[in-house]
Amino acid sequence: MLYWADSDAGEIQRANLDGSQVQTIVSGLDEPEGIAVDASGGKVYWTESESVKRANLDGSQVESLGTALGSDLALDVPEGKTYLANWKGTIYRTGLGGSPVETLVTEAGASEVIALDLSRGMMYWGGWRGEELRRADLDGSQPEIIVTGVDRARDLAVDEAGGKLYWASDTGVQRADLDGSQVETLFSEQSMGIALDVAGGKIYWSEWIEERIRRANLDGSQVETIVTGLGWPRDIALSP
Repeated sequence: MLYWADSDAGEIQRANLDGSQVQTIVSGLDEPEGIAVDASGGKVYWTESESVKRANLDGSQVESLGTALGSDLALDVPEGKTYLANWKGTIYRTGLGGSPVETLVTEAGASEVIALDLSRGMMYWGGWRGEELRRADLDGSQPEIIVTGVDRARDLAVDEAGGKLYWASDTGVQRADLDGSQVETLFSEQSMGIALDVAGGKIYWSEWIEERIRRANLDGSQVETIVTGLGWPRDIALSP
């Protein structure tokens, strides 16, 4: 399934990976932003202006996990951890249930979006208030800038097997090697959310101006529009 947070509609929605059978599973939310899926645990997580919440994959049993520490989140399910990034330049880590809270990085620069590379023990972040992408170890140590000149990064995704970092920005959808080298632009439309189906060889992204979700092969070929007529599809995530 493909999940997304529609900030304008205040809803969490989902569809099949081809965009069929769109359904709203949670409504009445206060501008949901980041979204992540724990497929093995059967949960979808999201951030709102005031809290981090989760529900079953069908939207039932919504629960609040505490105050929202960030606008975006990423899950380390094997270790039972949630990583949160916020615009104030701080990266936090909590348990999947919302506690305890650890501060990993301060003065992190623009840090509204975050992604993890669990196989290498790394986290990546950036934001629409800056022009840089950064990375550090999962404990926040050894932070470094890896890409500069980014036009308002709005979401990140890591292809661990392929050794690539993807991001959505006002420039479009771009990717680079995990050290930030060999930057290339795959699509030039202003983009918001991004998610990868590495096993299926697909990249998914949302476009807030066109109010749609699209997908293509990981190399950028065979672009197709799969969902239209959305409000503001802020972030997207996949449940294999």
